[in-house]
Amino acid sequence: MWISSRIAKAPGACRLRPAANSSPTPPDKREALHCRALRTLPLFQSLVDPSTGARRCCGGAPPPEGVGRGFAFRPKPTCTRAAAIALLLASRALAGDTGPIAGNPLIEIPAGTFIFGRDDGPENERPRRVVEGRAFAINRTEITNRQYASFVEQTGRRPAFYAGHPVLGLDDRPAVGVSWADADAFCRHHGLTLPTEKQYERAARGTKGNGFPWGDMPRDDMRANGGADRCCGGDDRDGYLVTAPADSFAAGASREGVLNLVGNVWEWTSDVYAPYAEGSATGGDYRVLRGGSWNSDPRHLTTTYRLAYDPEFRFAANGGFRCVRSLP
Repeated sequence: MWISSRIAKAPGACRLRPAANSSPTPPDKREALHCRALRTLPLFQSLVDPSTGARRCCGGAPPPEGVGRGFAFRPKPTCTRAAAIALLLASRALAGDTGPIAGNPLIEIPAGTFIFGRDDGPENERPRRVVEGRAFAINRTEITNRQYASFVEQTGRRPAFYAGHPVLGLDDRPAVGVSWADADAFCRHHGLTLPTEKQYERAARGTKGNGFPWGDMPRDDMRANGGADRCCGGDDRDGYLVTAPADSFAAGASREGVLNLVGNVWEWTSDVYAPYAEGSATGGDYRVLRGGSWNSDPRHLTTTYRLAYDPEFRFAANGGFRCVRSLP
């Protein structure tokens, strides 16, 4: 059996470990057992800063009481799985650069004008304007635990906080529990960088300022891994109570074939947080995360929502990253 244990230096964190003198729990039961501990996981969430109205970090507070209770994991129907796999294969064919990270090709995003920001959302997403973007290439998926573990082995850097967790630590799931500096070091080790907010929005919104990577249709359970309708609890309507494999939700791919730009895990960007000024965010002590996660409600699952967070915080079970390469 598995029992929960507190982790040093992470108040409220909980992971599952084998009980003494017991046999390992079969993998197909670990995810369900994890539900018991989910409510104590530190998460990226947002609070309003009363002095500015901006959304700021909440110090890794645990999710509301009740998260993780009463949920059962269920597989998607076979027919929808087949459709998703077909779309996934199509997105792989669009990859123009295999890149330095095994199993995570770089998808080219061409140069040109695109819409950045919006006028009908939170104040810190304004103004909406047309900007000129340079070409770049972005990882097709979030960085996975397998890819991050390889980096740790090569460099001796500390592992992701949830490495080895029976669900969050699975090889094909996004690496979570990494600080901004950890994510930045990973990208630089591979000759890449974290994306800017502009690069993220161009990859996620296309050139016309779509509300979602797939267009303007609202999110459904085949397009993104999100949470309950009320912030900020996970649910399994999309097949996953917490993180999904990084190559899931092919139906929600962007036009260029990039996956999970909305949902699954919040993603670190290179930018520091500040209200937009002259087309960019400058100054401040917090870094910006984008895209929402497996516990995000619809308001946070957009291509424009900006979450400011302490870059040193590495205990969030819903925060990961991907990398980019600038092109000539």
